[in-house]
Amino acid sequence: MLRVRPFAACKSVHHPTLDHLHIASDVDRLFAAIGWQRYLTIDYPSYSELSWEVYTTFSFDKPSNLTLSTPDVVKFRLLGVDMSLSLNEFNILLGFIDPEAVSSPEYMNSACDYGQPFSRDYIDIWREWSVDKFTYNPSKSKSSYLKDPVLRYIHKFLAFNFSGRKDASCILSKAEFYFLWCMVNNVKVNFGYWLASQLKTVLTKPHKPLILGSIITHIAHRMCDLVGEDFKVHIARPTDPLDLACLERMGVIHRVQDQYQFAPPGKLRLRPPASITLPLLLSPLLLRLQTMQVFLHPSHVHHLNGMLSFRVCMCRYSS
Repeated sequence: MLRVRPFAACKSVHHPTLDHLHIASDVDRLFAAIGWQRYLTIDYPSYSELSWEVYTTFSFDKPSNLTLSTPDVVKFRLLGVDMSLSLNEFNILLGFIDPEAVSSPEYMNSACDYGQPFSRDYIDIWREWSVDKFTYNPSKSKSSYLKDPVLRYIHKFLAFNFSGRKDASCILSKAEFYFLWCMVNNVKVNFGYWLASQLKTVLTKPHKPLILGSIITHIAHRMCDLVGEDFKVHIARPTDPLDLACLERMGVIHRVQDQYQFAPPGKLRLRPPASITLPLLLSPLLLRLQTMQVFLHPSHVHHLNGMLSFRVCMCRYSS
């Protein structure tokens, strides 16, 4: 049952961290290269009721003649509204494309599958991009071996926010590897298609956590014109910043005197357990209290907000 599944953590971009590591312009450029700039601005918690509503009603049909304008292929209910959309309409709802740009060649040719150059050459690409002596394996190869530290950072973002993994082991999935390759090679990627495929995958794996909660909340905010009432919802999982402390715990960076630097590529070196702070140790307990609807005062734990009145009126939905 969906209601007993845990919610995967989402991480938001922490811009002071990007500035400190001198990678802000590179991260912006690489996300812009695939048409995913909007992804960097999404910073919402996961709400139990919103995610359950989407997942219990979601379907993604892929007929043999599927195009971006094929009607009624993405279906779900959210905030009591039944949605039945083409991929074009889904991308517009997500805010990843403007209505007037859906006929542009750049968008029409955006990747909905692994491109031939990548599918043919990904083993050689891995050999060129990494210091790993082993052949690329999507279930074993780790992003910590990537030579480019910016790609290592972006992989962490994707692992949390697209794949929904804790990712302590830095496993680089084939899809994540493909997105990085597209960024480097300026290949536009159709976000709506890959998101719908990922949502569908969750339904076929009964033990997989509920992922993409932040994106689902983002969609709800963009549906304001379709909804005119208040909804009572609970935070299932707050969104935490992908900041210096988080990256240090994961072994992506380390401190050198008063500055943080990227760790050299290779075997992952996690920060010793002795340096884990008390709030980090307590966070699973706090999260458990939240799921049990035991709410603490905001002055004690600022991100446990209890029951919220969720008013969906923050932006307009373009149809």
